[in-house]
Formats: sequence, C-alpha cells, structure tokens
Amino acid sequence: MSSALRQAGFEPDPVIERYKRDVDISLIIETLKLTPEQRIDQLEAAARGLDVLRDAARRSER
Repeated sequence: MSSALRQAGFEPDPVIERYKRDVDISLIIETLKLTPEQRIDQLEAAARGLDVLRDAARRSER
C-alpha cells in the first residue's frame, strides 16, 4: 500500500495482506497478455481436462 494512502488513514486489512503473499502475480500478468478469445480457449481446455479426470475417477471406482 502506498504511503500516501497510509497517511490518509487507510490501513490495509491484515487478512487481505496475508492472502496477497500467496498470489503469484506473474500468472495474472501472463493471463492479462492474452486476448479474451485465448483466455476462453484456456478455460475450455482446463474444463476438458477436468472432464477427463472425472471420467478416470469414475472408472477407477468400479
């Protein structure tokens, strides 16, 4: 948080600050470089991968 915001009386929420330590900002930056269509393609590919995993899990339960 900028010092100007702190001087204005805005203090960061400690819970949010704790979670921010675990965020890999490089992944966000790389995703923002993609076009909306490329982001949708990535999302669809991830969903297909989940379907494959679910199917495999169902088969292994039998």
